[in-house]
Amino acid sequence: MSFLQPLLLWALPVAALPVIIHLISRRRHRVVHWAAMMFLLDARRAAKGLARLRQWLILALRVLALILLILAVSRPLVTSGTFRFGGGLDAIFILLDRSASMEQTGASGVAKREEGLRRMQEYLREVGRVRRIVLIDSATEKPLDVESPEALSGLPQTQPAAASADIPAMLQRVLDVVTTDQIGSAEVWVVSDLQSGDWDAASGRWSELRRQFSERNQIGIRLLALDEPPRQNLAIEVDQAQVEPVGRTRRALRLDFRIRRQGKSDLRARVPVEIVVGGARTRYPVELTGRETVVQGVMLPLDEKETLGWGYAELPGDDRPGDNRSYFSFAPPAPRRTVVVAEEAAIAEFWRQAATVPNDPEAQYGAQVLSPDQADEIPWDKTAVLIWQAPLPQGELAAAFERHLGQGRAVLFLPPRKVDPQRSFLGLRWDAWMSVDPGQEEGRVSQWQTKSGLLANDRTGQPLSVDALRVERVCRVEGGPIVFARLGNDVSLLMRPSQSLGVQAWFLATWPWKDYSNLAEERIVAYVMLHRALQRAALQLSNARTLIAGTPAAQAVAEAKRVHPRSGSIAVPPTHLAGVYRSGDRLWALNRPSREDRIDTVPEDRLNELFAGCRFAVIHDRVDTGVSLARETWRIALAAMLVVLFLEAAVSLPPRREEPESSALTVGQRRMREVA
Repeated sequence: MSFLQPLLLWALPVAALPVIIHLISRRRHRVVHWAAMMFLLDARRAAKGLARLRQWLILALRVLALILLILAVSRPLVTSGTFRFGGGLDAIFILLDRSASMEQTGASGVAKREEGLRRMQEYLREVGRVRRIVLIDSATEKPLDVESPEALSGLPQTQPAAASADIPAMLQRVLDVVTTDQIGSAEVWVVSDLQSGDWDAASGRWSELRRQFSERNQIGIRLLALDEPPRQNLAIEVDQAQVEPVGRTRRALRLDFRIRRQGKSDLRARVPVEIVVGGARTRYPVELTGRETVVQGVMLPLDEKETLGWGYAELPGDDRPGDNRSYFSFAPPAPRRTVVVAEEAAIAEFWRQAATVPNDPEAQYGAQVLSPDQADEIPWDKTAVLIWQAPLPQGELAAAFERHLGQGRAVLFLPPRKVDPQRSFLGLRWDAWMSVDPGQEEGRVSQWQTKSGLLANDRTGQPLSVDALRVERVCRVEGGPIVFARLGNDVSLLMRPSQSLGVQAWFLATWPWKDYSNLAEERIVAYVMLHRALQRAALQLSNARTLIAGTPAAQAVAEAKRVHPRSGSIAVPPTHLAGVYRSGDRLWALNRPSREDRIDTVPEDRLNELFAGCRFAVIHDRVDTGVSLARETWRIALAAMLVVLFLEAAVSLPPRREEPESSALTVGQRRMREVA
């Protein structure tokens, strides 16, 4: 509980006034001993305990009535998870999650983001005057001073965005402002749907955040958790849009996409997908199978003159409109260049030959071989796929790898000759070489991912001959990878990091060399793996690229013109707003991150661990409840005071006396009754 007029609480000692008056009144009467009254005094002593209890009850009710009166005029404010008792605040921080998942709507069509803003506006109005209101949104992560609660809804920084949120980074901005501006007491409100990807609960940043907030006990953290899951939701993501020849003269756009199903399992099994290309609309029905349905090879005819274009695939409306559309752009294929950096010359030659065998007759192929000592000569701006058979990169070289991956291009890591378990990249590290028996189950591929990744089934649904691979030596990988192929002894063969930056960072745990595996003999598997990576990575080198909102690569659209949609919300910066952007003869399709399609949230016990030692509270809420975060309770205090006064009056009434049956009373009886 807090108070809008906390200075009036200094009047609480006045509640002791009835006790003081009572004590003074007892000293005003003079005691005179009268022998004839001994009988009456003895009778009164018998009832003394009950009389004293009655007196104390009357005093307690009078004191309570005064306390309730003082509390009422102090205007008490009840808020869920409140931390302060009286006193003002230097600042209230509002950390607003603007990610795509926050656009989930309730029955009234109100998005979680809008509901969170409404609740915060009501709370600020109830609290009254606050010295400073600071907004930190997930797109800019920059503190913005807000003049009034009404100004919140009209700010560009509170409009929808497609990028994910980084809650730890936003909390760090609060600490920066508190330290720089020397803010004493403050409240921090985090408005979020608790999506696990936005909170990054496994990050090492939380320990330092927890320490700093626990040292500042004048700062309370409240989480407005709008974590209601969607009732039913479908999300679509375009994996690839590529121009392919059809016959000798015609061309078509080949589209691959996937649909994820969330919420109730009884959703309709057939969903119409609307594909828009160059103003032409095509309705493509899809049969949903399981939680994720992958659709490959949708062919859409193109005009002969149409060499550069864009479009989108869209689902019917549901609870989450933010993931119902996925944009794409297309252009003539860019050169598919590969750079091989290897310690072993035979391994380098194998991958060079595989990279130069053409897969698309309209594309240009090229490969360059370098030694690990020549890593500084890698032409990063022209390289689609980098094959790295050397110790994992460190320092500035690792930063170059991350920039390369951040631009949507690919890296295939192979274990070095001598493994260094201390080196890691994107959370993964080579552990140690081990020998397996290729004639037994432990040397054969027992499981591999057939729906996505480099080993997925072909366009006709036929699997690759991955089960024909035999492995004699394999290098273990540590760090919790996402596994796409596994040997019979449960050792990972092909994997990638779990971090979003490592989507195109692949780790192959053996060599295409004798005494290691038969990849050189079963080269079709290696060939398909490499050319799939080349095909996807080369799209990022063409004049038409697909980017992820909020990533460093999205800076390419910072100065570009937004082509579609032309209207809609304004995001700050534009790199966080999904759509199609054009600059000269270049097109960019900007989409939300894939993790925004997930519905898993951070559990409350994990939240309590993240904020252990801090003044923290969670307020679980739902859209459309209409319940305010704070309300004045002075009316309740006044009503309680009236009830207490009625009780005090009832207790103060003298007991009812019964008249004797005979009306004839002696003088002595009347005198004794008067004295009693």
